[in-house]
Amino acid sequence: MFTRTLGTILRGSAAPMQLIVACFVGSLIGFVPGGFDHPELLLCWVLLLVVLNANIAVALVSVALAELLSLLLMPVSFATGRWLLEGPGESLASWASNAPILALLDLEYYVVSGGIVVGGVTGLLAGMLLAKTAMGFRRKFAALEEGSERYQNLTAKRSTRFLLWLVLGKKRSKQSYAELLSARFGSPVRKSGLVVAALLVLSFLFVPDLLSGPLLASAARAGLSSANGATVDLGGLSLDTKAGRVVFDGLAMADSESLGFDLLRATRIEADGSMEELLRGRLAFDRVVVIQGLNDVQRDSPGELFVTEEDEEPAAEEDDSGARVPGRNLDEYLADAEQWKQRLDQLRDWIDKLAPDATAEGGTGDESFEQRLAREVAAKGYAGVIATHLVREAPAFVVHELIAEGLSSSHLPDDPIDIRVTNISSAPELSDKPLRMTLRSQSGKLDVEIALGGRSAGADDNVVRFRLSGLPVERVAGSLARDGAAPLQGGTLDISLDGTWAKEGVGYLDLPLLVTLHDVTVELPGGPRTVDGVTLSFHISGPIDDPSIRFDDDSLQDTLIAGIRADLEGEFDRRKQELQDEADAKRAELEAASQAKLDDKLAGLLGEDSQQLDPDADTVEQLKKQLEAKAKKDLEEKAKGLLGGLFGGKQKDDGDD
Repeated sequence: MFTRTLGTILRGSAAPMQLIVACFVGSLIGFVPGGFDHPELLLCWVLLLVVLNANIAVALVSVALAELLSLLLMPVSFATGRWLLEGPGESLASWASNAPILALLDLEYYVVSGGIVVGGVTGLLAGMLLAKTAMGFRRKFAALEEGSERYQNLTAKRSTRFLLWLVLGKKRSKQSYAELLSARFGSPVRKSGLVVAALLVLSFLFVPDLLSGPLLASAARAGLSSANGATVDLGGLSLDTKAGRVVFDGLAMADSESLGFDLLRATRIEADGSMEELLRGRLAFDRVVVIQGLNDVQRDSPGELFVTEEDEEPAAEEDDSGARVPGRNLDEYLADAEQWKQRLDQLRDWIDKLAPDATAEGGTGDESFEQRLAREVAAKGYAGVIATHLVREAPAFVVHELIAEGLSSSHLPDDPIDIRVTNISSAPELSDKPLRMTLRSQSGKLDVEIALGGRSAGADDNVVRFRLSGLPVERVAGSLARDGAAPLQGGTLDISLDGTWAKEGVGYLDLPLLVTLHDVTVELPGGPRTVDGVTLSFHISGPIDDPSIRFDDDSLQDTLIAGIRADLEGEFDRRKQELQDEADAKRAELEAASQAKLDDKLAGLLGEDSQQLDPDADTVEQLKKQLEAKAKKDLEEKAKGLLGGLFGGKQKDDGDD
């Protein structure tokens, strides 16, 4: 009952200053827009109420009334915030919005700063009015107590006291009204409140372990589940506020597209951050290391989807006004196209969150400041509009480097994967460098690099590169099967996609996709044929979650014919060489046999003289020359003998003088 509440206040022992402070602080609390939407500011005002010696009952009534009044005066608070933040208070608010601790108060919101002014003035006026009313009431009753016999007689009756209690409530003080009039100020602070506030501050600064454990782990689990879109299990969390270090133990993130499996499971994740940025309301980690990570691991129990109000809102229809690039969709190539589409949709969602093109706010570049404010008020309401010129633009969440080495995945068994991601940000358009991810298997079979630079970035910051070699055809044969038959069997594939994002921006492709076949049996109209080293060229264009795929069947035929021709030419060259080798060997054999026969005939003709011939002579010409030399020598010797006998002399030896 309002009169009893007011009577309790008027007949209480609260000094006028206590009433004024209670109304002032209570009004500040009530004018915090959304209440728990700005918990740090709300906590600040509550601590102020606890520390100051204000009347708690009056403060609670003020909070309730001010909260209702703040909804009615929201446009006034917004207009006041504009006047303050774009006028006399701009410099001070800009400094506070970027300073540690003070940045947590969200003073850059127009209705927050405006609400402090409007709520403070409203509470101050209400407190002064209440104090004046209470003092007038007490002054009137003090005069009646001292100088009115009739009042004293009336208050002596039980019926009168009952009526006063019924209307005004019980008198809270045993003091006379004259004594209550003498108490105008009272103690400015509440000693017990000082102790409570000091303990809270010291606990935050010097006892960081109090922030760890189940309570903080539960909050982190809810936040991670919201970001992941599905269940996230967390064994424990420890926080070192001095070092800015956070450690997650036993993390398991369910796959939102396949709730029976974990997208990531890690024994431990260590994150080194900045305490200064944390006190500005930002999470900034210099380095995050994933220890003993696993991918695509079956869960003991399926996870659950985590649906937020934003997810429940109907998605905006995409603009399909542009003509679709001619080509086939995934349904015409893949038997399990729906599963691939789900994966590509998930990939597109991640890209939309991490790429600057997708996260940039709407609006035209030539809209005025007033038009922008009007658009944001219509979209977010008064409570959601920020004076962006006050805040040093920086992402609310950023990871400068994430490392996961030796990640095991069921997709590449016995081939651990090393992952490095840089510049993960909640506001990529505010980052100096784009997100870049490299993913390589330790065997070298898988090599992926992706950079999300956006339209304004250069080619080096818009990389799309995917290379997978030695993929067994059996791993994809089921996806390629049409009408129960797979067009490829046996052997391995090499897949390559290398280039940049399309001109439409990140998430759009316009690239050739090369598939090289190694010892693969291809089903052709004329029958199966095994090909090796044949490269098929596809062209992918359009959004990554619904691409258009072009492939000229004639080019496949030309490629296969060229491969067959190359095989035949190689077979012909090999057979030709074999025949040439056989002919050379036969010719050498015949020449050897002919030479042997010739030698035998010469030996028969020469008789004993054949023993004096050079055994190394292997041709007729050489034998002829040797026979001529021998015959000449024999004639010379016979001529000398005849001359010596003729003249009676004795033939000299060659060595005599």
